[in-house]
Amino acid sequence: MQLSKIVVPTDFSEYSFSALHYAMDLAEKWDAEIFLVYVLEDVPSFLDSDDPDNSKEKFLHSNEEAAGKKIIEIAGNYGEESGIKITPILRTGINHDQILKFAGEIEADLIVIATHGRTGILYTLLGSVAEKVIQFAKCPVLVVKPEEES
Repeated sequence: MQLSKIVVPTDFSEYSFSALHYAMDLAEKWDAEIFLVYVLEDVPSFLDSDDPDNSKEKFLHSNEEAAGKKIIEIAGNYGEESGIKITPILRTGINHDQILKFAGEIEADLIVIATHGRTGILYTLLGSVAEKVIQFAKCPVLVVKPEEES
């Protein structure tokens, strides 16, 4: 097994940072690069407005700018602290689709993804990005589960 490109999706939650830490351990051992991926979900068209001050494009641009700054800052801080090359990636679209598309584009060796551990009705309503990534990924996927609370 050779790891040189590791994709780590993030939603800026503590769970996704746990996945990043796992990936950093692997990257350090294998001298691999980490691609920290944040997907800004597209706004449904029914939320679009004719008012230019409340347009879908303005909303997306504002959120994209904020998310872009945040992911660049996180990648920079973690990368500088560890000496590991962490490249921030910002995509727009459906989470699992964009994660898988990006992983394919760079021919990723591994995806390290966190799961929130939801079950029941919440899982049914929200689905699981991790499950869809596992199901359709062309490379191995390491799933980091949340630790049980005491």
